[in-house]
Amino acid sequence: MQLQSNNLAPDAWDVATVSDMCVDLVVSGNVRPEFHQVEQIVGDYSLELGGSANIFATQLAKLGARAGVLGYVGADTFGEFVLQELDQIGVDTTRVKKLSSLKTGIGIHLTEKHNRAILTYPGSIDATQAEDLDETLLHFCRHWHLASYFLLRNLRPSWPQWIQKCREADLTTSLDTNWDPDKRWDGVAELLPYIEFFSRMRRKHCPSPERLMCGKPPGFWPPTDLLLW
Repeated sequence: MQLQSNNLAPDAWDVATVSDMCVDLVVSGNVRPEFHQVEQIVGDYSLELGGSANIFATQLAKLGARAGVLGYVGADTFGEFVLQELDQIGVDTTRVKKLSSLKTGIGIHLTEKHNRAILTYPGSIDATQAEDLDETLLHFCRHWHLASYFLLRNLRPSWPQWIQKCREADLTTSLDTNWDPDKRWDGVAELLPYIEFFSRMRRKHCPSPERLMCGKPPGFWPPTDLLLW
């Protein structure tokens, strides 16, 4: 991925993304629950920085890129943990706000050797609104990454116009849909003509760009398909 060298401020971000702010509680071992008040012992657990956008931003920051996120966290212990982790790695969080009325989101990962299940409480994940998409950002970054499309439900109606504005401002763009809890994959096809890099889940779950764009008019070419796993 080559970032555009626009005439930006010296402190501009290389990459901007709306964060699906959350923590991940990862539990391993004997994790398949047995109901009727049965208690069972698991092997281990860890509390990690969660959110597809956060993981994307932190990995780029480790590679030396200037990455920034915008979004919300709750005024709680998990929110402090998320901000501390991002700040420590070098991701700019100046556009992240705390709300006392909000709980920071959490993903509870029940992991086995070659598989996992995820229980998600959205909370701050879906707190960002359309009015938070400040157009000054279009002149303060080189690349826009759209993560967790299906979890950021409040922004789904706004993305087509926003991504078009990104391209008009000469930003490169990428999309990582992540999982669709509704298993419908609706809305992605409208974005793909303006997306250059498309990351998706394994083939049997998420349709390919070509399939998603079936019926689009000639000249609408699918983006580069970055199959994750």
